[in-house]
Amino acid sequence: MPLGNGAYTLSDRGTWLSFGNKGDLTVLVEGDPRLLNRYDVILLDPKKHPHVKQEAARRFGDWLASPEGRPRSVAAR
Repeated sequence: MPLGNGAYTLSDRGTWLSFGNKGDLTVLVEGDPRLLNRYDVILLDPKKHPHVKQEAARRFGDWLASPEGRPRSVAAR
């Protein structure tokens, strides 16, 4: 859309890298801590959402915060 309109846009790095039609668009700002793209794991209330795989979600969150998972999640930036 910005390419066709001559406009500015905000995009995370993954989206920008996978966007195939960059035309003459360029990255104007990168590396600013205010642009940090956070990801969170939020466990749902099992009473309200009994169909959700609570234990698998809990294990995934624990793994992300573990010494094994943390470097991988940071490297994905």
